[in-house]
Amino acid sequence: MLRIKDHLRGLVVQALGDLGVDLSTVNFDVTEPARAEFGEFATNAAMVGAKVLGTNPRDLASRLVEQILNSSSPYLRGAELAGPGFVNFRLNNSWLYEDVSAALSMGVDGYGRSDIGKGKRLLLEFVSANPTGPLHLGNGWWASYGDSLGRLLAFVNYDVSTEYYVNDTGGQIRALGESLLALAKGEAVPEGDIAGSTSPHWLEATMATSMMSLPLVSSHPTRS
Repeated sequence: MLRIKDHLRGLVVQALGDLGVDLSTVNFDVTEPARAEFGEFATNAAMVGAKVLGTNPRDLASRLVEQILNSSSPYLRGAELAGPGFVNFRLNNSWLYEDVSAALSMGVDGYGRSDIGKGKRLLLEFVSANPTGPLHLGNGWWASYGDSLGRLLAFVNYDVSTEYYVNDTGGQIRALGESLLALAKGEAVPEGDIAGSTSPHWLEATMATSMMSLPLVSSHPTRS
């Protein structure tokens, strides 16, 4: 696909070279202007080059515009001097048509794919579903976000492994189990256990679900 910024940068470098200016080691930008009336893209190359040459930025920009307009770029509709030495570019729509055509030909599996990751291994950890409390909107959002991020990283050739953590062990889980067992027996929940800081409605629902896999425990004394 056409990288229009790279194309414009190439035009600038060529034009400066024709003017005897070597900016191969100087960093200049090709950016989108803040306002649409300034064109599709702009560069500060003349201002950067003027510092190197010790010349007037607007003079260099004017000469740069002339050279660029003499180029044979099929995408360039116009170029103009602006402000203290910017060069604004105005483009034909042909580059957009070419990009759309290329995107359609690449299809869903090809468009946007790259080798940025270069096969590097990457472990992506996301979400921590905590069984000791109710799920909330964030759990669902983080799960979808993490999964999508993993797919995008794989799409640009990272070797991605993803892990979705479920906190099903540790002190909180032990306390939850003790609370559920106590409630199932009709006993008071041990002091400091999970029931004291958890929604009673959620705890009751959890207990009802958990009882399916717990041994039946009567809350009434057994008669001899």
